[in-house]
Amino acid sequence: MAMTLGGLDKKSSAALLTDAGVPVALINRFTEAAGGSPLFLQLFAGRGAQEATAEGWNSVATYIAEQIEPFLDNGERDCLEAASFYDIPVPAQGLLLDGRGGTLSLVRLQQKGLLGQTGNGQYALHDTLKEYFQQSLVAGRKRALNAKHTQY
Repeated sequence: MAMTLGGLDKKSSAALLTDAGVPVALINRFTEAAGGSPLFLQLFAGRGAQEATAEGWNSVATYIAEQIEPFLDNGERDCLEAASFYDIPVPAQGLLLDGRGGTLSLVRLQQKGLLGQTGNGQYALHDTLKEYFQQSLVAGRKRALNAKHTQY
């Protein structure tokens, strides 16, 4: 059963950032930018406060565009784009629709913390990344993926 989880409250978000070593003066700013998104907060904490401070990220979309997307290969990007069309976990075949990505792409995405795997071996994408990748797709690519993903 799929469940929609809400974001973290401001106190929990601030605690996560504090534990990651984010300077106190920046915690409120980044807590607001994250909007409670655990994924954004975890990725931010994992990358380190110094890197984020230098870039001046103000939104999750900016963070993804500048710090995640440039480091994806074509197979990884294709898998995330395909995953953005599913509301429930799907088998690997549902993410490997175009043939450019393979098992290695899925493993790398998991290692980067961008793709989750359920206990039954299916994959799920965080809502924040779903929204980002769906919005960034051109119309033709959206139609093609939409037609292919209906079989899963």
